[in-house]
Amino acid sequence: LFLMAWIPGFPATPFLMIGLLIGLIGGGIFITKKKAKAKLATGIGTIEDVEGHAVVSGGSADYALTLPVILELGKDVSALIKKDKQGLTFIDKMIPKMRHALYQDLGVRFPGVHVRTDSPTLAGDEYLIYLNEVPMLKGKVLMNYVLTNETEETLKRYNLPYTKTKSILGLPTIWVEEKHKEVLEKAKIRFWSILEVIILHLSKFYRQYSSEFIGIQEIRAILEFIEKSYPDLIKEVTRLVPLQKLTDIFKRLVQEQVSIKDLRTILEALSEWAQTEKDVVLLTEYVRSSLKRYISYKYSLGQTVLSVYLLDPEIEDMVRGAIKQTSAGSYLALDPDSVQMILHAMRSTIVPTPPGGQPPVLLTAIDVRRFVRKLIEGEFPDLPVVSYQEIVPEVRIQPLGRIQLT
Repeated sequence: LFLMAWIPGFPATPFLMIGLLIGLIGGGIFITKKKAKAKLATGIGTIEDVEGHAVVSGGSADYALTLPVILELGKDVSALIKKDKQGLTFIDKMIPKMRHALYQDLGVRFPGVHVRTDSPTLAGDEYLIYLNEVPMLKGKVLMNYVLTNETEETLKRYNLPYTKTKSILGLPTIWVEEKHKEVLEKAKIRFWSILEVIILHLSKFYRQYSSEFIGIQEIRAILEFIEKSYPDLIKEVTRLVPLQKLTDIFKRLVQEQVSIKDLRTILEALSEWAQTEKDVVLLTEYVRSSLKRYISYKYSLGQTVLSVYLLDPEIEDMVRGAIKQTSAGSYLALDPDSVQMILHAMRSTIVPTPPGGQPPVLLTAIDVRRFVRKLIEGEFPDLPVVSYQEIVPEVRIQPLGRIQLT
């Protein structure tokens, strides 16, 4: 088109403009494809690839902040991503979809994932998740297999051979060869591809370390956002609760998988209770009580019955007597023998939830709830601990057993 502009009798200006426009568009597409290809081939994304990452200029050198989340992949897993439409489905669709789902569930804006392919240190079927550039969780997949959460008995009923592996973060451990996918689909047995398994693991990782992604900067951004709609509420809360203490409360909520999306309810509760109560632990408990409709719905799965294990008053008194108050806050000072007695009582009472059943919760008094949770979280990480004040009257409690000392 540029050449045609110089032919006598042809209008020069339109041809020059059209030629320039096409050249710019073509150049942009070429550069974009080249960057994507280089990124996928090397596995090294640019700093801008991760949300929330920034570069701080300082004299002649730049200081780069740590990448919040890195996913490092072995060669075989990397090949799957590259085969999958040049990796765009996994990186540009599956990961953002997972982060959006987590936000809807927890109200936390999780950072993006920096993907590194063809790791020279990992086995081909391994992957490693980093938190702030520190390796945290390593996973391993079975190539040419799919993962299922079905029971061994069901798979045997359909004559499906399977392989068991070690569980990671409570994920399913049974693998079935890809060639049996049609049988699984006909039997309506749920399964996940290898890339979907990695997404599952990433999701569990984000949940487990959710409080790591909430700090003063994030809470300030939340306050600035909600101030547009509720300026007086924000003014009152920030007068009563310092930003650092407010951050601590939000961290404590998400640590136990309690969503912080309902910002108005959370802040209204703080504006009410922070006038007389200064302890962060108790303020968090009052906020949880204000979220009782959400908590009841979450753990009852929308039903009118909630399956619970009851904590015996003797154990509650034991925990209550071991709570120490200091100027910095309260903490549990329970002797090791008493801790083991309580954990033994729980092991003796709690039984696995049947497939498809409602996961139970541990029900206790509001003043000891947080300390009980801290006491058992190492051995029972997936057992929620709730107080009576967090259950709405419409939900009926169905006791499955009582945790008591023998």
